[in-house]
Amino acid sequence: MKSRLLRRRGKGRVAGQSKVTAQQEESSDEQGPGHMQTTAIRPEQSLSLVEIFLNGAIASVLFSRQLLKHSSPAYSTRCVADLLDASGTVTYKSLLEPNTVAGAAGNTSQIFKVLIQGRSEKADKILTLLVCM
Repeated sequence: MKSRLLRRRGKGRVAGQSKVTAQQEESSDEQGPGHMQTTAIRPEQSLSLVEIFLNGAIASVLFSRQLLKHSSPAYSTRCVADLLDASGTVTYKSLLEPNTVAGAAGNTSQIFKVLIQGRSEKADKILTLLVCM
């Protein structure tokens, strides 16, 4: 019964929805004021981003559940804008270096926590598990 209704209404289109032509699809692919520009990244850059956000996700859980004290030196703050520099995407190791300053002046991007190796025994054990994965 449902399939008959869908066939009568135009093969699954919602009633009142017009059919999109190939020319309309091509014009929607062109960059307009409401479209985001996409940039291709290399596999090693993708892996670095996965490692960074996995570290950040684990650090956020540990921080929010207070599994490591908030005052622990293992935590460091980074900004999403820190993930890009003049040469492109930064590496996992360079973002987690202790001398990296979180965000430049006037940076309004999202802040997140990361765990830094060598500052806490508990954090080191967790980071060791991450490296083994």
